[in-house]
Amino acid sequence: MTDDRLGEPETDREGSTERVADLAISLGHRRALLAGMLSRMKRDGSWRVSGHFHFRGYVENECRLSYRLALTWIRVHDLLEAQGVSLEQLADLPWEKVTLASRVITAKNREDLLDDLKVLTIRALRSKYDPSCLEVATPEPAPSIGTPEPTISGLARMGWRVAKPHEEEFYVTEEVWEQCAYGVEHGRSVLVVGESGCGKTEVCYRIAQAMGRPLVAMNCGAMSEPRSALIGVTHLDGRRGTRFMPSRFARAFQCRMTCLLLDELSRAGPEAFNILVPALDAQGYLALDESEDASVVRRASGVAFLATANVGLEYTGTERLDRAILDRFPILIEMAFPPPVHERRVLLHRCVGLSEHDAERLVAIADRQRTLAHEGEFVGSVSTRALIAAGEQVGRGVAFDIAFKYCVLSRFSTEGGEASEQVKLLQIAQGIGETRADGWEKMLEEHFGSSKRPARPGTPPFFLK
Repeated sequence: MTDDRLGEPETDREGSTERVADLAISLGHRRALLAGMLSRMKRDGSWRVSGHFHFRGYVENECRLSYRLALTWIRVHDLLEAQGVSLEQLADLPWEKVTLASRVITAKNREDLLDDLKVLTIRALRSKYDPSCLEVATPEPAPSIGTPEPTISGLARMGWRVAKPHEEEFYVTEEVWEQCAYGVEHGRSVLVVGESGCGKTEVCYRIAQAMGRPLVAMNCGAMSEPRSALIGVTHLDGRRGTRFMPSRFARAFQCRMTCLLLDELSRAGPEAFNILVPALDAQGYLALDESEDASVVRRASGVAFLATANVGLEYTGTERLDRAILDRFPILIEMAFPPPVHERRVLLHRCVGLSEHDAERLVAIADRQRTLAHEGEFVGSVSTRALIAAGEQVGRGVAFDIAFKYCVLSRFSTEGGEASEQVKLLQIAQGIGETRADGWEKMLEEHFGSSKRPARPGTPPFFLK
């Protein structure tokens, strides 16, 4: 297919990357056209011919654009494209109006909106299609228990839905992405639980970025003193007297339209939970000390809480999340690992130089191991994060078995001798791909002196179950 406006075939990838770079430098006012080209290149990976390892490097060095700004342009373009707005229509519209249109366009109002974009002012457009924009300067009252939720038909006009990431870049289901977007837009706290390395933290960062919200992250596992980390500390100054220094969390708590990420919430202790309960619920405050007449810090309008938690026996140092803290999260999401076909695409996208064959092997090993983990043969599962680490090494020339050993295998226990988790995982790997590779045999010998361990009588090897 040929794009007549660009005057070049889509298959000319090297010429396309040069064309985008030229547009970014010399035709800054044609952001819509540039957004369409960047979106296409991000999807098909044609930016790689420029020699950069990451799309961010291409955008910042070749296009001389802010990476965050480029992602915003791409998001706006993709939202409009999903509603059938052509590239030619995008290129002819003022960008401020394009941005507004991406928030409010639907299949029903598309034609009327496109006509109005040509004749109405920004203020008139907001008044007609998105009345909430006119009230953004007025602080919203703290949410109260029993406030009725707007209907789905009303929500479709409020601009809270945003395009999710391309599946080869980061896989998340439509439902999970929509729930996260709803929570951020409407101030409903979101808790994402799941196994380590499945993408819980990343989905929080991505939804904040997609919605144009600043995100402040708190590592709950590193809070040795929850009160000073969440509220602040008091300093005694000989000249100025006693001064209170609010924490980074408390400062962000008072900033409008901010996302606060409580990462690894299950690693916080009871003291942290007691501080967070009134901050998360309808009261929306942080008490500066424990006295009855203590000063309080109020939650700013539009502040949204996102939290992640690892829940399970395999996670040491974690606290059981009691009902009081769980009830402060109206949206509870259980996140799973990507399906094998999508996980393979993520590996190929993120691991430069990784072959499809090696990506298939890594995903097949992980998929089999996770099945056995659900059956009780393993305490934990192979994470997508570990697969990406191994894939990056393999893509850069490290032998598959060596990368697998240090990025995946080493995360499992050696206790139990021939029945240890590491031996079971090696048997899975040996049964997939090159079944008698020397690397696997050497690693098996390291565990029990022979690469041909006989199975227990009447029991097939784990990878044949």
